[in-house]
Parts: sequence; C-alpha cells; structure tokens
Amino acid sequence: MENTRKEELRAVSDAYQLESTLDKYRIEAQILLDTAPPEPSEPVLEQEEISKEKYPEITKKDVGIVNYSRILLLMMFIEIMFIDSIYLGSDFYLLLIILTFVGFVFWRFKEHKEFEARKIKMKESDKYKERCLLVDEQNQIKQEEKNKELLEKYNSEMKIYEKEKKEYDEVLAPPFFAKYQEFNNRYEKLKNELAEVYKRGIIPHRYQNFEAVTFLNEYMSSSSFDLKYAIEEYKHHKEEENRIAREAREAEDRRIQMELQEEENARLASINRMQKAELAYNFLHNRKVDKQREERFNR
Repeated sequence: MENTRKEELRAVSDAYQLESTLDKYRIEAQILLDTAPPEPSEPVLEQEEISKEKYPEITKKDVGIVNYSRILLLMMFIEIMFIDSIYLGSDFYLLLIILTFVGFVFWRFKEHKEFEARKIKMKESDKYKERCLLVDEQNQIKQEEKNKELLEKYNSEMKIYEKEKKEYDEVLAPPFFAKYQEFNNRYEKLKNELAEVYKRGIIPHRYQNFEAVTFLNEYMSSSSFDLKYAIEEYKHHKEEENRIAREAREAEDRRIQMELQEEENARLASINRMQKAELAYNFLHNRKVDKQREERFNR
C-alpha cells in the first residue's frame, strides 16, 4: 500500500524536527562537557636517581709508573725545534730523531701495558676497595636523602589532593552529573522517537540523516511534490553540490600549478640572463685578447 503525500510530509516533518533538535542537543552537550568541573589528578610518587659519585680514578702516579715516553717526546720536540741551531750532520741527526721516536713508541706501549696490569692489581687491594666502599656509602646516603625529599613532597601533594577530591566528590561533581544525566535522558528519548519515525518505512534508509531530511522537509513544505520527486531533486542537488566542490578543487589545483609554473619560468629566465651575461663577457674578453695579440704582432 502506497503512502499518501500527507503521510510522507508528516514523516519528513517529524524526522526533521527530531533531527534538528538532536543536532542542537549535540552542540549543547559539548558545551555542557566543556563546563564540567575538572577532576583533581592524584599525585604520583616520583623516583629520581641521583648523580652518583664515581670511584677514585687510578693514575700512573698512583701505581708508581714514570712517564719515560713523555721525556722522549719532549726530546724529540727539542731536536726538531733546534734542527737549525745544532749541526751534527744531517744523517746523524735524522738517525737521532728516528731512534728517539722508536724509543717513544716502545716506552709508550710498555708503560700502557704495565699501567693496566698494576691498575688491576690495585683495584683488588683492600685499600682501594675501602675507598670504593666509602663512595658507595656516600651515594646511598645521598639517594636516601633524595628519596626522603620526594616522599615529603608526595605526602604534601597527597594532602592537597585528598582535600580537592573530597570537594569534587561532594560539592562540584554531583550537580553537574545530575544535570548531565537529565540532559542525556532527554537526548536518548529523542533518539528513540526518531527511530520510531524511521521505522514507519516511509523515508528510505539512505536518507535518514539530518542533511537529507532538512532538504526534503523544506522542498515538500514549499511545493506540492511527493517524497519520491523530492528525493530525486535531493539527488540532483547533491550532484550539483559535488560538481561545484569538484570544480572548486580543480580550480585551486590549476591555480597552484600556474603559480609553480610561474616560479619555474622565473627561475629559467634568471638562468638565461646569467648565461647571456656570461656569453657576452666571454665574447668581449676574447676580442680584447685577440686585439692585444694583434698589436704585439704588428710591433
């Protein structure tokens, strides 16, 4: 059984009124949520590791190693600096520098090897272990002091939080959530009423939305056409709207392409001007050179 135009207009009008009201409700709901009292954030106990003091550094002096390599390096530096002041024969002097350099490399390697061996031995000594133990104790004391400081800060923030949370739970939140619940109940009631309108089966599922029923309601209210004709007009309207949007995008794409092309043309023109200037300079320079050659030849 076909629906009469009166039934169609009634369904479209009811759907429009409900969709319009729900759209306003969605806006009001966002405004209401924006005015919600902020819930206090519970503080977190921070964990922070201190910058630990390092274990005592072991130097060559600590393990009784003499830096003979530095002495040889200084000797080689003096030999090079005073090469012009001291004349002992070039071959002898070159041999002296080479021997000094070889001695430097040898002692450098020997010192490093000996130093590493003595350093390991020293780290195993009771005296060094006591020094390291002292450093560990100092670091532990500093860490405990830092932990105590952070705990005191947390306890202080927790007292403030508990006070604010109590105010939120007992004073601020109840009236807001009561208002929001009342608002949500009205919203759900309207959604159910709209669902009942659409269940009549008069408005096709594809057009059961705010934009479509707004157009259909306006069109049918201002004319004598039925729903089927109004839907066809809505299709044409959407096609035209999409065409205009598509042409606008294409026009914007063309504008961007033209701007890019103009920039490229300007860049190429700049390159051409530079090339022309370079060619002109080379031409004048070559003429000048040829003229000078001709004058020298005529002389």
